[in-house]
Amino acid sequence: ADGMAFTGELPYGWYEIYEYAVPEGFTSSGWDSVFVSGDAEAEIITVVNHRIPITGSVTVVKVDAANMSQKSIDSSSPLVGTVFGLYGESGKKIAELTIGSDGKASYDGLTKGRYFLKELTPAEGFLLTDMIFPFAIEVLDENVEIIVPNERGLGTVKVLKTGENGAPLADVAFDIYRSATDK
Repeated sequence: ADGMAFTGELPYGWYEIYEYAVPEGFTSSGWDSVFVSGDAEAEIITVVNHRIPITGSVTVVKVDAANMSQKSIDSSSPLVGTVFGLYGESGKKIAELTIGSDGKASYDGLTKGRYFLKELTPAEGFLLTDMIFPFAIEVLDENVEIIVPNERGLGTVKVLKTGENGAPLADVAFDIYRSATDK
């Protein structure tokens, strides 16, 4: 507990010291050398261990709620273009993450602490969720994966076909196509 280790009596000469165990969150100092002589009661070596900063990452996976089941996530139709804000515990925005063609967005280099994600822009045809997705980085190299389902936005179209006089016309047929897909 006082940070000291002692050897028994050693014959005079050079010795190599190797640190083989370190407390969690610190780096090993590796090898050091010391010369044991009769000039002092004990040779003292100061070994400095440096803290390893705890960092991690977050990956957000955006899925269509209609294609999500308890056992698997359908990644065949990722919700490309959804934008999330990444915020620190204080509410300060750190970055914006945009979902790519694989349905995911990631951010690396988060230090130990609490964070949250908030959807800023939904994928085309989907509703913006007002949910907050909190998470924490607590251990070195931790990757937190957050799966966010999105509900489709549904609406209706009513077409009224009239003649030049403004009177409704009967027996009119229309096809309707989604602009983004022509289907």
